[in-house]
Amino acid sequence: NGVRRLLKKLSFIFELPTRLKRTVELDASAEAVKYWRTALPVLRAYQHVPSFQAVEAEASEILAQLKDKLRSRLQSLDLAPAEAQEAASLLIQLGEPARPIRQQFVALFTSRLRLPV
Repeated sequence: NGVRRLLKKLSFIFELPTRLKRTVELDASAEAVKYWRTALPVLRAYQHVPSFQAVEAEASEILAQLKDKLRSRLQSLDLAPAEAQEAASLLIQLGEPARPIRQQFVALFTSRLRLPV
């Protein structure tokens, strides 16, 4: 039972880059962040192991693309308020500094208020 659980965790870790790619392609950003946050403690604990380093490096590249996508969403005047809130929240969960994200969020809606009706 313990061995099976360990193998399942290892499988999840080594499948992480594939899972992240798929969720980013499907625009399931919240799912991608959930996967990353689940795997991060293990990746950090074993960062001295080359195979874990490789997984973290590949996952970090995918997450950089996700962060760019989320930042560009926060600049879209067509974005629904709930979607903007989700993008801002996910960026913060990914370790981006909260203050600039909040400022961008407020700037987005300030701009929207200035648009003609």
